[in-house]
Amino acid sequence: LKLFGVITGGHTVIHWYQQLFPLILPTITDALGLSNVQVGVVSSARQMANSSLNLPVGAIADKFPRWRGGILATSLLIMGVAYLTLGTANLYSVVIVGALLTGLASAMWHPTALGTLSNTFPDRRATALSIHGMGATVLDTLTPLVFGALLAAYYWRTLLQVQIILGVVTALLL
Repeated sequence: LKLFGVITGGHTVIHWYQQLFPLILPTITDALGLSNVQVGVVSSARQMANSSLNLPVGAIADKFPRWRGGILATSLLIMGVAYLTLGTANLYSVVIVGALLTGLASAMWHPTALGTLSNTFPDRRATALSIHGMGATVLDTLTPLVFGALLAAYYWRTLLQVQIILGVVTALLL
C-alpha cells in the first residue's frame, strides 16, 4: 500500500510538471522573443525525447527491476532540473535543453511506474492502474488553474526555479 501511494503521488507530481509546460511556453516565448518555428521546435523536442525514450526505458525497467525506484526518483529529479533550467534560460538552446529534459523525465516515469504497479498488483492490475491514472487526471485538471493563478501573482522565472524543490522532495520520498 505504501508503494502504491508513493508511485501514485509521484505520478501526480509528474503531471503537475507536464501541465506546466504548455502554461509557461507563451511566457518564455515572449521573454526570449521566440518565433513560432522556434516554439514548434521546442515542443517537438519535448515530444521527441518522450516518445523515443519510452521503449528503451521500459526495457531497462523490465531487465533491471531493482533499479525501478532509482529510475522513478531520477525522473522526478530530472523534471525539477528541467524547470530550473527553463527558469534560468536566456538562450533558445537552453530552452531546448529544458524541453528535452521534461521529455526524458516523462519517458522515465511512465513505463517504469506502470510496470511496477502491474507486477506488484497482478490480480488487481486494472484497478491499480486506474487509481494511478486518476492522480494524473486530477493534477491535469488543477495545475492550469493553480499555476495560472501563481503566474498572475509571481515572477515566472522564480516559479519555475522553485520547481526543483518539488522534484527533490518527491524523489526523496520514493
